[in-house]
Amino acid sequence: RAQDGTMIEVMPCDDTKRPERTTWTPGWSHLVLRVADMEKACAYLESKGVEFANEIINAIGGGKVRNFYDPEGNMLQIAWRESK
Repeated sequence: RAQDGTMIEVMPCDDTKRPERTTWTPGWSHLVLRVADMEKACAYLESKGVEFANEIINAIGGGKVRNFYDPEGNMLQIAWRESK
């Protein structure tokens, strides 16, 4: 829970087989968290044991993104975009 009271909750998985999905699959595929500094965010997550699925890549529409998975296989993504 954030200091302002917001919260993101991802429910634990059950024995249902997880379908193959990509970031392009229609519907719920992944959760994106915007970061102010991509390198610092990556370093912080790595210090917590996060293993990334890819290197930092260019985002469609500008900016940078990097994907990783939570312990239950949900795809998460951090994204950095230039302030306008």
